[in-house]
Amino acid sequence: MKGVDWGPLYNTFKDANLDSEELEVETKRLMLNDDVTKKAGIYPYLLDDDEKHLSIRVFSDAMKLETFEKQGGFCLLCKIIVQH
Repeated sequence: MKGVDWGPLYNTFKDANLDSEELEVETKRLMLNDDVTKKAGIYPYLLDDDEKHLSIRVFSDAMKLETFEKQGGFCLLCKIIVQH
């Protein structure tokens, strides 16, 4: 995948005992996840479990509600009043 620095990953994990089937399942799951904004980070993440590679953008329900209330129920994206 373009954007992945494969050399260091190979050097670090070349001797690791990895389950290719499990990695494939997780890769597919993460590729379909809209919260993962950096798809090239999936492979490093699967190897070192560091979420920073994924650039995940997730908002908690409390954050969503706070923003909704600040906007007075007005959706800035669709320009309509949203019924809560």
